[in-house]
Amino acid sequence: MISIDGGAKSGSGTIVRYSVALASLLGKEIRIDNIRAKRDKPGLRAQHLKVIQACQEMCHGAVGNAVIGSKAITYIPKERFKGGEYCWDIGTAGSTTMMAQTLLPLACFAEKPSKFRLEGGLFQ
Repeated sequence: MISIDGGAKSGSGTIVRYSVALASLLGKEIRIDNIRAKRDKPGLRAQHLKVIQACQEMCHGAVGNAVIGSKAITYIPKERFKGGEYCWDIGTAGSTTMMAQTLLPLACFAEKPSKFRLEGGLFQ
């Protein structure tokens, strides 16, 4: 399992989003600790959680401790993303653009076409 410090550099949610996306693409198990440690409100926010759940759904993965406020998670993708149609609602004004930045690389390497409908905010 690859260990990732989610508090490195600015400690932003980008570490979570890109780590989960790359783990999904490469089929690697990861653990992220210190999630958003340097932020005013550390831990997972709704938009980060939704990205993790989306990748979990797309790759039939397993996730440990993925709840709002969590400062550490594990993510284990079970299979490569094959494509398909999906709809996710962040449930807050969390950035759908940042979610798209995470999901599009998976779609680029999928076996079949992909269609995503994302609901939430536009800006972070």
